[in-house]
Amino acid sequence: RIVRSSYLQNMVVVSSRTMKSILELQPAKDSYSNILSLLVKTFEDNHRNFELVYAICGLFANVSLSSKGKMMLSKLGAGPTLHKVMKNAKDADLAQTAINALSNLTSKNRRLKNMMVEDSIISTVVSILKSSTQSTTLAACFGLLKNLCEASESTAQLAGDSDVIL
Repeated sequence: RIVRSSYLQNMVVVSSRTMKSILELQPAKDSYSNILSLLVKTFEDNHRNFELVYAICGLFANVSLSSKGKMMLSKLGAGPTLHKVMKNAKDADLAQTAINALSNLTSKNRRLKNMMVEDSIISTVVSILKSSTQSTTLAACFGLLKNLCEASESTAQLAGDSDVIL
């Protein structure tokens, strides 16, 4: 699974045809026959497998760059799962990959932004901001916060009330 996910992640980056093929798969009677459904399920069931989770986070970040991919991943519940990975990641690169995927996924997706705010994602991002020294992770966190703050004025206020010095 690790090798397949890694190859698939890289193929999506270099091949728009591969991405189109993934997004145009029609779900069969079995809901997990759709490759994104299968990956979300695999992601949830194998959260302790670092290499697999890292590869799938990267894949989700790439697929969620398209509006159709974003819509499909949102419907499949990838947002809360990515939040859980981001929250529990012991590795900075894994956390950053999950943050990037969430940033892409929440961009122009008000419903998911609101759902993630209700899931206490602001406190998770603030916690990462306080503990990280990597400029790329900090930039990813600020990008995600920007997306989340676009959801509503109260979300922006919530982020502003946190004790992170900007």
